[in-house]
Amino acid sequence: MGQQFPRSIRLLNSADYSNVFAVNHRLADRYWTILYRHSSRDVSRLGMAVAKKHIRRAVDRNRLKRLIRESFRTGLIPVTVDIVVMPRASCLGVDNGDLIISLHKQWSRISSKCAKQCAT
Repeated sequence: MGQQFPRSIRLLNSADYSNVFAVNHRLADRYWTILYRHSSRDVSRLGMAVAKKHIRRAVDRNRLKRLIRESFRTGLIPVTVDIVVMPRASCLGVDNGDLIISLHKQWSRISSKCAKQCAT
């Protein structure tokens, strides 16, 4: 994929987001709330919901979105899922490296949980 984040791996419209919000599995830590749902597509897709209510400044919201995209692009998720990432207010003032490590842990948790669910 190189340095790109193509349309094929993004949740693009409200129906895509609604599907994930309606029926999902939830993971959370101190920085992120992540909703995911199994997908019948051939690639995992990412959506982000970064609320102004929690992250007031646009520069902070944009920084978090860049980190999420980069982590998703470089993190290998072997299962096909649709994911919505929602940062918590506690993300503010945290080092980028710590946030990326946290996201990579979440991707690993999604992979292991999906592997267990698919095996049963």
